[in-house]
Amino acid sequence: MYALLVLSWTGKDVRDCTAAVEKCRAILPLVADVAGVVIANILLARHVRELETSTNRQALREMELLKSELMATVSHELRSPLSSIKGYAATLLRHEHRIARAERHEFLLAINEASDRLGGVIDRLLEMSQLDT
Repeated sequence: MYALLVLSWTGKDVRDCTAAVEKCRAILPLVADVAGVVIANILLARHVRELETSTNRQALREMELLKSELMATVSHELRSPLSSIKGYAATLLRHEHRIARAERHEFLLAINEASDRLGGVIDRLLEMSQLDT
């Protein structure tokens, strides 16, 4: 900073140069303080960005875990009634003539009930998807 003042000094009187240097000495601590604050702000901003990135990564991991758990639950909730429907329908198709009328009626009721459960699961999934939007 002294060099800048000296280089920009165009006067011929040495006293003018000395006065300029003294002014520079007076403001130099202020400039140093401001530079320190600027550097501290830069470092703090960098640290905040690193924390945000770290927090975002953690949040993404948690979301992925929740998504996996949700998919496992949804898969189970869908497969369970579907397996019942498939099992009863396959049995009816394979042994239609050997199953008593009352038992066939029970199978059809079970298929109907499983279909209703499956419809309920699908309805809840659609409601959840609408909540996200």
